[in-house]
Amino acid sequence: MDKTPIIITAGTILKLLLNKHSDSICVPECKTGKSWDNKAMHKIDLWVMKKSYTQPQTIAYEIKVSRQDFLRDDKWQEYLPYCTDFYFVAPAGIIDPTEVPGQAGLFLTSKNGTMLYCKKKSPHRPTAIPASLLTYIVMSRAKIVASAYTNNSNSSFNMRTYWEKWLTEKKEKREFGYHVSKRIRELYAEKVTEVEKKQDRLEGQIERLENVETILKELGFDSKKLSWDYKDRIKDRIKEISSGLPEKDIVRNLEEAVLNLNNTIKVIRKSYCE
Repeated sequence: MDKTPIIITAGTILKLLLNKHSDSICVPECKTGKSWDNKAMHKIDLWVMKKSYTQPQTIAYEIKVSRQDFLRDDKWQEYLPYCTDFYFVAPAGIIDPTEVPGQAGLFLTSKNGTMLYCKKKSPHRPTAIPASLLTYIVMSRAKIVASAYTNNSNSSFNMRTYWEKWLTEKKEKREFGYHVSKRIRELYAEKVTEVEKKQDRLEGQIERLENVETILKELGFDSKKLSWDYKDRIKDRIKEISSGLPEKDIVRNLEEAVLNLNNTIKVIRKSYCE
């Protein structure tokens, strides 16, 4: 029985990853910018973008086939700005899941190199795709391939067109979001102004009602205890004030004056007789 150990190479792992993402945009050895005169440029073993115009998930894979390569890697954090998820990928036994940093995930192959197993899930970061990366992919890696969406052999699916459409729609969505948010702010300001005007009107009405209540008190009416015929009573009271002293009050006052006068005369006569 042949017990020759199976050697799992970086190429073997790359094929497993490409098979895993057969329905996604895959760019092996993806550069983060132009190659010439660019010291800040990095090369990602595999960069993947899942097809979605609204929320594209981008994944960077760093392949390690030896333990020393993993331990010496001090540049993996520089890949994080170019992906929403970052994973180390290695043959079984190379990396222990407990050694993987918190910002990264881990895939290990099976012992025979035919399967991939996720041993640690990468945290998801809402990271926008840098323009330098998109420019590199569109200008240097885009190819015209047979369309996967039609049976017409003469038609073709242009990867450049796909990326240009994605960028255009992203810009349109950003502009649409800006205009929507601007209109919301305008509507909010209009509503605030409308409420302030209504509040001013209400305050004026309250002030006028308070003045009316004061006048009612001066006329002898309690606004909290008005009877059902309060309107007629108030009208009568206003007429009385407008016309002067009521007739019944005049008669009563005259009778009181005559009585007082008679009493005074009696007192004077009595004093004179004495």
